[in-house]
Amino acid sequence: MSILNSAVRARKDVARKIVVYGGNGVGKSTFPASAPNPIYIRPEDNLAHLDVVALPAPRTFEELTAQLAAVHGDQHGYETLVIDTLDEVQKSIEAAICEAGSKKSFADFGFGKGEKLARDYWQSIMDWI
Repeated sequence: MSILNSAVRARKDVARKIVVYGGNGVGKSTFPASAPNPIYIRPEDNLAHLDVVALPAPRTFEELTAQLAAVHGDQHGYETLVIDTLDEVQKSIEAAICEAGSKKSFADFGFGKGEKLARDYWQSIMDWI
């Protein structure tokens, strides 16, 4: 039997995760506005120039995950989730980790330890997405 007989169609009906990276003003926020019926979660409040639907800017990691849970679990007609921007999400993760660990800064955990803790937070976000 040929190994080619084990080939299967790869396409599955799963959501795509796309990261857009670029400098200020290149259109990172504008690009997903043309996606099918988007809703923005905006840890960075920088959408005044766009006519899009956006949730209130989350002030904490808990507010961010509550918004993700609502988009994931509530009935709605949105087809695209946009999180704008991920560097602001990282800041909320660092703040949550510092608060939980009673530290003043991420560096207070020691070399690489804060980053290891952040992976679990990022994984929870990816699980929602």
